[in-house]
Amino acid sequence: MQKIVKNIDGLDFVGIQKGTDSLFLSRKDYKFVLPVEKMEDVISYLKTDFFCNEFEEECVFQYHNIYFDTNDFKFFNQHRQGKYNRIKIRIRNYKNGKQNSFFECKRKVNGENTKKERVKIDAGQSHENTLRSNIALKHLDRYNLNSTELSQKTHITYNRISFVSKLSDIRISIDFDLCAKLGEGENKEIIPGFFILEVKSSKYPGKIISTLIRNFKTRKVSFSKYCVSLCKLNRELKQNNWKQVLKKYT
Repeated sequence: MQKIVKNIDGLDFVGIQKGTDSLFLSRKDYKFVLPVEKMEDVISYLKTDFFCNEFEEECVFQYHNIYFDTNDFKFFNQHRQGKYNRIKIRIRNYKNGKQNSFFECKRKVNGENTKKERVKIDAGQSHENTLRSNIALKHLDRYNLNSTELSQKTHITYNRISFVSKLSDIRISIDFDLCAKLGEGENKEIIPGFFILEVKSSKYPGKIISTLIRNFKTRKVSFSKYCVSLCKLNRELKQNNWKQVLKKYT
């Protein structure tokens, strides 16, 4: 995929600048799921108005997220029930020239605004110690949670290509090769043949949304990597909110 991206004529690249993620810690998200055969066409469309991020000539980055939840899957059920205010807690590891790890609380506020709090952690620190650190406890207290209530629920990996608008605050990510596993179980591909396109902005990006819908015959979809992966891997969980997504994409 990296070779394909590099060979798209007219695509401009820009380096990943330190601290740019902070611009997107408070935002609105809009997600689409498209067939992988449309990815090159989508990138070709984006090349006019967007830079493609790269680091040391790499433009495809590997992500590894470890999600935590309570024994009764409180965070999963908040999303399944459509709660306007909900959270997810994870440790994110990703490679931009070197390995970085972050403890993150990702909140959905009033059903549409995403707010993410993140703190860099030692990559060698155990997950249990991370959850019990002062950094984590400060965030967990805000949600009336105790670190002892949480445990690892799933590991999720994927590849990402990211784009930043040349003229506005819009950012777009393309995620593919989404795989997940429970504990030490087998790693399974979640949406074979599809990729996730996410548009992120401080306000509604009407032009890009309408163009994606019109040109690529797609529509916005409620898609949570954590929730969809759990539904695929754990059939005992209630799946009513994800049945159509599971049927169509998995």
